[in-house]
Amino acid sequence: MPAPLVPASLASLDPSVHRRRFVGAATGTAAAVAVPLVSAGSRPSHVGTSDVIRLRDHVENLVDLDAERGGHTALERAALAGASEALGLQKRSTTQRVRQRLFALASDFTATAAWSLIDAGLLDNSGRHLDRALTLAGMAQDPEMTMQVWNLRAMLARQRAEYAEAVAAAQAAQATTAVRRSPMHASLAHARTAIGLAHSGEHRAALRSLDRAEDAMGKADMSVPLPIWMAFYGPAELHSITAIVRDVVGHPAEAEAASTGRSPPCPRHTAATAQTPPSASPSPSSIKATSSRQ
Repeated sequence: MPAPLVPASLASLDPSVHRRRFVGAATGTAAAVAVPLVSAGSRPSHVGTSDVIRLRDHVENLVDLDAERGGHTALERAALAGASEALGLQKRSTTQRVRQRLFALASDFTATAAWSLIDAGLLDNSGRHLDRALTLAGMAQDPEMTMQVWNLRAMLARQRAEYAEAVAAAQAAQATTAVRRSPMHASLAHARTAIGLAHSGEHRAALRSLDRAEDAMGKADMSVPLPIWMAFYGPAELHSITAIVRDVVGHPAEAEAASTGRSPPCPRHTAATAQTPPSASPSPSSIKATSSRQ
């Protein structure tokens, strides 16, 4: 594997981050924070699975960094550099399967850049990144990535108080193949819809969506591992979302019960419940925590 070069986009990270990056390379105990850009002179003629794995590892490292330090523009630039490398690799000799995986990785890097800005409260460019991520997910023909981007789009619209768009994005997530295949994905999409509807004043529809989210989670096999971007979602997160929705629609007693876990949405599941106050928003890690995008 070629030696990684640290992109200039990480120059603004504090010295402790640089130290972790190089110590990690030597010891294997710390995640690298930079996407390894391959120098032109060392590029192999053929792109294969090892390139996909290398880029996959680095997008996950960036997600971990966001979970640890929060979003920031240096992370955005590093993620966009990763997307650029993935797109450059797919132009070279490879199989159709690897090419699609590279498009999916480019989408994931771009969505990570968007989330970094959302997490930092810098919303202006995040929508543009999500538009690009959605296009790349379509080119990859990757329903999982498509679902992830629509989930982020719903969250961004909610932060902008664009509730009709939040509902539309969540309903687009519901239409993905990933949702049709997985009750947990369906539960998350319905939960996002419930939040948007509640803030839009459509209280009955919001409660119906919340019921669907609870029902879907009740059908899920909790022994099946979730994809890394959905690691935040489970009974505890649904309790938190339930508290938010109930509070917005004017059910304070039910909101308090949900926030303290006294009224589990899914009796089949006994995982620890969230302690989020009814008026709080779902934690960012509640997305892609996502190793944690929330």
